[in-house]
Amino acid sequence: MNVFDASALLAFLQGEEGSAAVEEGLRNGGACGTANWSEIAQKIRAHGRDWPLARSLLASYDLQLEPVTVDDAFLRDAILNPSQHTTQGYAPIMPTYQGQISEEGVIALVEYIKNLDSDYRVQQTTNTTDLLPETEGSKPAAGAKAPAAQKEVKP
Repeated sequence: MNVFDASALLAFLQGEEGSAAVEEGLRNGGACGTANWSEIAQKIRAHGRDWPLARSLLASYDLQLEPVTVDDAFLRDAILNPSQHTTQGYAPIMPTYQGQISEEGVIALVEYIKNLDSDYRVQQTTNTTDLLPETEGSKPAAGAKAPAAQKEVKP
């Protein structure tokens, strides 16, 4: 499935350079985020164009609209503009992926991140710590708790 952003669909609607490639992509099936869909509608209306006609043309290609949540938007922005989301006390070491990854790739990354088990790192750290070898004759420090039971770790 092809994923289209507002600029690609606007180029197609306005017959700009690259519109033939966008049309080919639309014929093969595609999706557009609702935020991009809204941007297209606003720009078409702002230029005094016929939005119902443009909407009908895009709908004739069976373009699927995909909802976008606040979390999706944050993750997308953090991938493309990581320096805008640096936590105080941490260096901005994550590189930007702006211009290095396709829109489809960004969407795939966002979906992957959303489906990660958020407790995975805690479980992994706990499990790894529990597996540290004990030295002969070593005993837990006074008042120390026994290690937590092993939990299944999902990769």
